[in-house]
Amino acid sequence: MNKKPYGPIPVSRIKPEAKTIFEVLAAGRPVHISRYGQVVAVIDPPATIPQELLAEYALGEDVGLPELTATEINQGAPTSAILALAAQGPQYVTRERRVRGLLRKATKLDLATSEPSDEQLAERERRLAEYLETHPDTDISALADYGDQIDQELGISPDEMGVRPQDLLGEERSQRLLEYIREVSRQFAATAGDLVGTSPRVPSGRDELVGEFESLTTEAMAGVAVVVLTGVVHRTKVHEVEALRRRNIEQRAELALRRLESR
Repeated sequence: MNKKPYGPIPVSRIKPEAKTIFEVLAAGRPVHISRYGQVVAVIDPPATIPQELLAEYALGEDVGLPELTATEINQGAPTSAILALAAQGPQYVTRERRVRGLLRKATKLDLATSEPSDEQLAERERRLAEYLETHPDTDISALADYGDQIDQELGISPDEMGVRPQDLLGEERSQRLLEYIREVSRQFAATAGDLVGTSPRVPSGRDELVGEFESLTTEAMAGVAVVVLTGVVHRTKVHEVEALRRRNIEQRAELALRRLESR
């Protein structure tokens, strides 16, 4: 079952999106609400709401939590009111006298673990394809810049869409690369320590030199690895953009052939 957050939905569009919001909550997915592209509030689905809160509401006991009803949402509750309520503390989201969700202020944990939703990714690809349609001669750099603009407008952070160096290698290969760097550094440090440390003109002891060689060599090799992998990451993103361009061209070519065949 898909448990990715839905949205983010701009707070100004809560009313027109109300039907979808309740459907998503019923499917067990949280809903992210944004303002100016930043997630500011979350509506948790019933499955993640503490059972005691659900029970106390069902029994009609006063637990001090305010309530935002479907009627208020459909009537267009003011944006400022919704944000203010979320900031004050958790709040029931109800419909037909049943708890459908819990509105609350977004936390750092929500923002840190938030991945682009299926809807965000679909909208991102739709906009890129539309851009290619209206700018057929654009270059890869311009298309990548436009992609960054879309990410900002949709509230997708660069880290969410970016390819991390470790993603290219996986956990096992990353660990093997790290161990290899350490092993090569130790071997180099031992050999360099023997060559330099045995010279009568070198005041430092061999062990001290070996430690210094190993530390600096490890740092230098790790730095080189980061530079190389970052370059690979960049080329990977460019390749993805170019792949999208080719797919768009292929789609237009197929459409042109269909038109030709229909004549």
